[in-house]
Amino acid sequence: MKEFSPTTVLNGIADTLVLEAKFASKEDALRSLARAAVRERMVRYRRRIQRLERKHGTDFDGFTQILAGHATPQQEDDRLSWRSAVDMLNEWQAVYQSLAA
Repeated sequence: MKEFSPTTVLNGIADTLVLEAKFASKEDALRSLARAAVRERMVRYRRRIQRLERKHGTDFDGFTQILAGHATPQQEDDRLSWRSAVDMLNEWQAVYQSLAA
């Protein structure tokens, strides 16, 4: 079985997209694919944040203030999951901005 490097695979995909007249250049094709992948990650974390906001009826900062030293184990799990989602969303947004430049 022939192994392909990630570079070979990405170049092949980009070449195909350019040949099919979907993009003007390989760089445009790869940048567009990267932005789409990053947007998907951002949507995932926004949904997780929205689910927690609906569940607790407040945003992350409000939830953290409500807990103030008396969280149940489930509430603490939600807070950690929420904090992680907020942090990851911020990181992916920064990546997206760098790709847009």
